[in-house]
Amino acid sequence: ELVRELADVTKVQLKREDLEKIVDQPMALEVVKGFFVRIGLGQNQGKPVYRMARIMEVKHGTKFYDLPPSIANISATTSARKTDLILILGYPGARNKESRLDSISNHVIEQNERDKYLLDLKEKSKLMRSTGNGAQEEIEEKYLPALKEMSGMQQSLSATMAHTLTAEELKDLVQRKK
Repeated sequence: ELVRELADVTKVQLKREDLEKIVDQPMALEVVKGFFVRIGLGQNQGKPVYRMARIMEVKHGTKFYDLPPSIANISATTSARKTDLILILGYPGARNKESRLDSISNHVIEQNERDKYLLDLKEKSKLMRSTGNGAQEEIEEKYLPALKEMSGMQQSLSATMAHTLTAEELKDLVQRKK
């Protein structure tokens, strides 16, 4: 069975502050794959527009950028944290989109955002079936994790958050950020 209910979706959602906590961890590139995020798309008639999306891949970009200040990383003794991580986000019926961490919301995915995601997934499934380009299950599995995967995803994330960088990992991180 696949994750569909909002309560389950939010259990495998990463907020920007979660991503900030593990941005420097070497295993972050793999661990965050499959999680959901809430991404800001801009405004419509003066109101912010958000969508639920799934992290399909993470890569190092070509430029470093500052992470926005947050409770998690504000310190009088440190300068702004930088990262070059780029999330590749999947959304049913649209091409994968590259996104910086600063466009990820710190708030939970809302019911209407989950509903829109599932509606668009249903439409994509119909379209793909009608053109003979894939089975519904295949398409849904690309955009929805299985319920049985959730605990493994959460455990991997917890282990990554608790990981202390080794001297070698710290050296590599400093070298990469030069």
